[in-house]
Amino acid sequence: EHQLFKLYWTDLENDIIEFGIEVSATGWIALGISPNGQMPSSDIMIGWVDDDGEVYLQDRYTESRTTPLLDPHQNLTLISGEQADGMTRIRFKRAKYTCNENDVQLAQGTTRVIWAFHSTADPTTELFDSSSITYHTNK
Repeated sequence: EHQLFKLYWTDLENDIIEFGIEVSATGWIALGISPNGQMPSSDIMIGWVDDDGEVYLQDRYTESRTTPLLDPHQNLTLISGEQADGMTRIRFKRAKYTCNENDVQLAQGTTRVIWAFHSTADPTTELFDSSSITYHTNK
């Protein structure tokens, strides 16, 4: 079955959670943990695989409905990533609870997620400049 965006997760020991994202796209892909299901005040993961197969993963956050800002505390650990047959796949892990004011804590109960991606464009630089992230084609 063909799906546009798939999200997987595994609850690991020591309050760690592993995420897997599979997207029908060759551009950047993003997953957000949101306090209310909307973009403002969300904790964002953005990742992409460049033309050389290099995988990038960034921890970002939002203050409003604008391009996510780089989080000075990168709390994500890349596990793997690939781009093949028009699909981008990235696996990473993070702590459920952090001391970072830009992170949304993953507490017991309902967790609201948001997602977005660009079907073909990667950020133009890996210099953590928000202006290099092209507006999403899907959300």
